[in-house]
Amino acid sequence: MLEKCKTALRITGNEFDTEIQDLIEACTKELEESGVKTQLYNPLYQRTIITYVKRDFGWNNDDYDKLNESYNSQKIFLMNIGDSNE
Repeated sequence: MLEKCKTALRITGNEFDTEIQDLIEACTKELEESGVKTQLYNPLYQRTIITYVKRDFGWNNDDYDKLNESYNSQKIFLMNIGDSNE
């Protein structure tokens, strides 16, 4: 997931790996607390994590509101599909 998120953020170096990995883990925990099973193989689950990371990475993100709306929609979708729920 780290490499997928770095690609989405257009980052090639390793200097932000810790921050990005922390965001991945925070998103995974949030999804889990919302009743969504961890499914790193699922492209919908992966896209939700990427959206979360893009939303929260760095400071002064001009796209925050758009990404937040997208993340919340994706999370709700995952919460409602049968094979993602516990």
